[in-house]
Amino acid sequence: MTQYSARVNLSAANYPFSSSFWGRTIIVGGLDMNFNRQVQSTEDTDKDRGIPQIFYGHNIVPTGQGFQSIGYDIQIAGLIGKTNFDRAIPIKDVNDNQFLFSLGLTDGGGSNNYIFDASIVPNFWNSVSPFPAGTFNKKPTVTTAYIRGNQYLYFEKIGCFQYQNIAGVQSLVPVVLAGLVATNIIGITQSNGYMIAFDGRTIYWSNATLETDFVPSLQTGAGSGAVTDAKGRVVACLPLINGFVIYTVRNAVGASYSGNIRFPFTLKEIAGSNGITDVEQVTFEANSSFHYALTSAGVQKVDKIQAVELFPELSDFLAGEIFEDFNEVTIQFLLTYLTSQVRTKIVFISSRYLVISYGVTAGSFTHALAYDFAFKRWGKFKITHVDCFEFSPPNFYGIRRYIDLLGNNYISLAGTSYSLLSIQQSVAQLPKKNIGFLQQDGTMQVVNFDFGSKTHDGVLIIGKFQHERTRRIIHQTSEWENRVQGANYAYYILATEDGKNFLPAISPTIVSDEVNNPGIGENVKGEARVDGMNISFAHVGSFHIISGVMNWTLGGRR
Repeated sequence: MTQYSARVNLSAANYPFSSSFWGRTIIVGGLDMNFNRQVQSTEDTDKDRGIPQIFYGHNIVPTGQGFQSIGYDIQIAGLIGKTNFDRAIPIKDVNDNQFLFSLGLTDGGGSNNYIFDASIVPNFWNSVSPFPAGTFNKKPTVTTAYIRGNQYLYFEKIGCFQYQNIAGVQSLVPVVLAGLVATNIIGITQSNGYMIAFDGRTIYWSNATLETDFVPSLQTGAGSGAVTDAKGRVVACLPLINGFVIYTVRNAVGASYSGNIRFPFTLKEIAGSNGITDVEQVTFEANSSFHYALTSAGVQKVDKIQAVELFPELSDFLAGEIFEDFNEVTIQFLLTYLTSQVRTKIVFISSRYLVISYGVTAGSFTHALAYDFAFKRWGKFKITHVDCFEFSPPNFYGIRRYIDLLGNNYISLAGTSYSLLSIQQSVAQLPKKNIGFLQQDGTMQVVNFDFGSKTHDGVLIIGKFQHERTRRIIHQTSEWENRVQGANYAYYILATEDGKNFLPAISPTIVSDEVNNPGIGENVKGEARVDGMNISFAHVGSFHIISGVMNWTLGGRR
């Protein structure tokens, strides 16, 4: 009987966000394959071509050659018994020492203001200047502004604070914003040397030379103005290069720097913009000329002039009240239709990764889709978390003994001279070591992209392989490269009888690798006679799949 062979496609840009969205594929085209999608669209020419490809994965990211699994490394330990960490906010002091802040609401409307300060030995989160019970009647918006080396934290309708550590005594020091009524102000941001404050209808800009002075004055330039183009309540003001964006519940207004001390910002509605409900639905942390936002119209790229729709399939998936996971132990899909939309947040990391966290349960996320703008393809993380953010390692500072340097290596202290070891130690932010996930107990983990790591827990599913519409397919052998040597890795064959629903997974017999030593080399070959309407492959564990070849024969007719 004739045996056929084909190479696996690992470069498709299209990615179905649920396996149930991925239809039947075909290797040998029939009459239905004569349709040329490029006639209608040139943006994604391989979309819906019916070519077998990746249709599910988690804890994977694209590479130049295929897909690799990823893992997670703990950078900061959590606090035993705590489950109230929320959002991670990187902060600094006037000496450019770096810290992490997270608000933790407590029973009765109080809060723990958790701060990780690497100068405190031993290193762990401390609750600094906690707010007493009754302070909050809901989760407050916490915003920041960084101006002239000073970073300010503003707690919605509470007030402005700065973090200080004096001789090991940590505190959040209240800062008076002259001319403002603290209980009216929702938050702050910065632009062109001004601190910007806002309430539900108005923006306020500070003295051009003293950011804490908001007393209206023709001499200093401090003043305020209504957001006349706003179509709803102001939710947030978030910085952009040479201006900022005012987001409301219905639209967005661009604020461009004018250079006029009396009216330093020109406000104009952003064409095509839609509303948001939370500051965490905008990627404001990146120093770019635009934001990505999860708006009422879906995912949009927003600058001060216009808002453009992006990734319509993603927007539909997030709004579609559907949730899917894959159990790597039972090798089964778990599909759930919900009664409400999934919770989401968005962040843009290193001007490369757009990460959209989502989950079903209030208070945490379980998965995160990641779009790599370098390779223009999707990856996915599976980790329970409350926040994803760009992690910059908090530096320790002040006098240090040799024992206090344990856990640091030469590369992590890049930029630190011997003379600075007892003053301020720089901690290098390394490429692809800065996608951070904060968990409910304060545990902070970063994504491990190391190709040779043996601790990854990735899943990559490729298919559905069908020879032609009218014939079944019989898997004989398949060969893959690269799995990680000596790691926990396995691959499975998933067949269907009806083209849609998977039968129990089958483990092939590993017959050889590149040196005929199963379990040692990176190349793995397996054989199993599996008959089905179509065939898929599930890779589990540590791997960097750069190539795959499947060999098959034809089965009976439908």
